[in-house]
Amino acid sequence: MKRSYLFVLLICVLVTGLIWFMSRAPLLKEGSVALNTQTRIISIQSFDDIRSELNRGNPDTLVVFDVDDVLITYKDLVLRPCGACFRPVSWSDIDPNEIPYLMSIMLGTAQRMLVEPAIPQLIKELQDRGVKTIALTAARTGKFGVIENAEDWRVNVLKQFNIDFSISIPQKQIIYFDDEGKNESDYSLFKNGIIFLGNEKQTKGDLLVRFLKQVQLKPRKVFFIDDKMSNVIPVEAALRQYGIPFQGYHYKGVEMLPGKLDVQGAEVQFACLRKDHKWLSDLEAKKEEKCLLAPHQ
Repeated sequence: MKRSYLFVLLICVLVTGLIWFMSRAPLLKEGSVALNTQTRIISIQSFDDIRSELNRGNPDTLVVFDVDDVLITYKDLVLRPCGACFRPVSWSDIDPNEIPYLMSIMLGTAQRMLVEPAIPQLIKELQDRGVKTIALTAARTGKFGVIENAEDWRVNVLKQFNIDFSISIPQKQIIYFDDEGKNESDYSLFKNGIIFLGNEKQTKGDLLVRFLKQVQLKPRKVFFIDDKMSNVIPVEAALRQYGIPFQGYHYKGVEMLPGKLDVQGAEVQFACLRKDHKWLSDLEAKKEEKCLLAPHQ
């Protein structure tokens, strides 16, 4: 009798604990990472997955886009996430002081493309309905090698794809977030609807909150799309502390693009960059690779 009583008591405790746990845990969708009962971070492979949700936004909503590998990416595969682990053998003994100069040639020459063709139209639809849209990027600022002004260059690259974030929050002057705006490069600022992290001395979340306070904007909800989970989580944490509802999306669309990294071709690209200060496209590198491997007559 005593054993039966203890068994029933144990079952009650377990059931009670399970009910408590389920009441505290948010519902999970496939591919999502739930953080608490008020918010979640969902992995998506296309903007089509969230178009209807974004279209429910209103003028009190803020949609924040990362730039690289979310809106635009490189045509050359070694410069996409699939080439992130590539390390050129030809650069093994290179002077570190030379790298920024060479990288600026690469960035200024390499051709870009939209990750999804419908992205400019999606942004325009949001803007036409009064939904505030901005970009938040970790991109460099100021002078970078042969690029005189990295933030202006980045703004112009986006305009080539009919993407303009300056509409939602009109700006009379550049907003600098620290005294480093007086330096030659790597400062944090807001310009033409884009927040530039620059020196990366703070997280995207911290900088976004500083921006919202600076322009005295407290949206009723923020949607944030980034290809790195390491950026989405700090933004969620910072906005939660600031008291703003948040919906985050870990964007994986760039991983869906076709193509496989040609390691030998990538080595040719970086060897040419170092030797001739010239960046070759994937197609040009393939031709050069065939010439190098062809038997001499």
